[in-house]
Amino acid sequence: LLALIIGCNSMQTSSAILRYQQGEYEIAESLCVEALELNPEDGEAYFYMALSQSMLEDYRKAFDNFKKASELKPEKLEAVESNIHANWSKVFNEGVTYTQEDNYEMAIEYFEQATQADPEEAKGYSNLARAYLLKADKFKKIDVGEYEFLMQEGQTNLEKALALETEAEATEETAKMLCTVLAKLYVIPNQEDAAREPYLTRYREVTRELPE
Repeated sequence: LLALIIGCNSMQTSSAILRYQQGEYEIAESLCVEALELNPEDGEAYFYMALSQSMLEDYRKAFDNFKKASELKPEKLEAVESNIHANWSKVFNEGVTYTQEDNYEMAIEYFEQATQADPEEAKGYSNLARAYLLKADKFKKIDVGEYEFLMQEGQTNLEKALALETEAEATEETAKMLCTVLAKLYVIPNQEDAAREPYLTRYREVTRELPE
């Protein structure tokens, strides 16, 4: 087994693979770091570092290193995409479950992780926005400041989702939700006109882009 693993890999990378297979993910990650210090073009080290970081739930680092692995070893593209999607699905589905249970704090936490696991996937941001907006509804009548903050977080994530959407139907749905949020932010009481104006300006921009 050791001879098969070593192949063209460095000793550090080969040791990292063995450690990963044994479930020693932190050690495997450290060995991959050592391998990359010796050879920054070691795609296999990036791949196993990303796998180890996935098991350690360090999803953003895993995403970045999976991407680097596929750049250096294009033959790993399918495996990279599969692992990125698996990481994303794991935390995204948890977010959906917590949303259905009206536990918006936990939903936000898991959807945040989804945006780290795959920052190029629009659904992570749009569902994170929904969780913020649902939580905001609970504060509308009891804490205007918290309500405004949560609504702004919703807007921010809807903007990110809108920038990533590729399907016309999804784009339209996100844009309409964003317009609703902008309208609600505009009418929050006790705001100065200067604070309201950006919401109105953005509302007009988004509505102009919507199909009639």
